[in-house]
Amino acid sequence: MFLYPEKIISTLHIDQIKNWVTDYCLSSLGRERIASQSAYVSNIELERELRKVNEYKNLLIMGIPFPTDGYHDLKEDLKYVHIENYVLDAEQFIRIKSSVIAIEQIHQFFKSRQDKGEFPLMEAIIRLAFLIKNHRDYSASF
Repeated sequence: MFLYPEKIISTLHIDQIKNWVTDYCLSSLGRERIASQSAYVSNIELERELRKVNEYKNLLIMGIPFPTDGYHDLKEDLKYVHIENYVLDAEQFIRIKSSVIAIEQIHQFFKSRQDKGEFPLMEAIIRLAFLIKNHRDYSASF
C-alpha cells in the first residue's frame, strides 16, 4: 500500500530532481545514495531528513565554512586493508590519509563551535562516524 499516489514519482519529476542533486554530490558514495534513494513512507523519517538538510542550509546561509575537502570514496581501497601483509600503494594510502584528515577536520569543526547543539543531527552523524565508545565523554566535548 502506497501512502502517496502511484504516479507521483513521474508527476513530480523525481528522477530529474535526483539527477540534478547528484551533480552536487562530492563523492560517488553520495551519488550512489541519491540514485538508490526511494520515497519516504514515514513522516517522522522525512521530517528528520529535512531537519538535516535545514541544518546544512543554515551553515551555508550563515556563511560558516564547513570542511568538505579531501574526502574520497574508499570502498575499493578498504576491501584490502584487512588482508594480512597487504601493502597499500601510494595512491591508496594518500586517499585514506586524506579522508581521515577530512573526517578529523569535521570533528574539530563541531568540537570548536561556540554554538554547541545548533546542528544536533549533523553532530550525531559525526558521533556515529567516530564510533565513540564512551558517548558521555564525547558529548561533553561538544
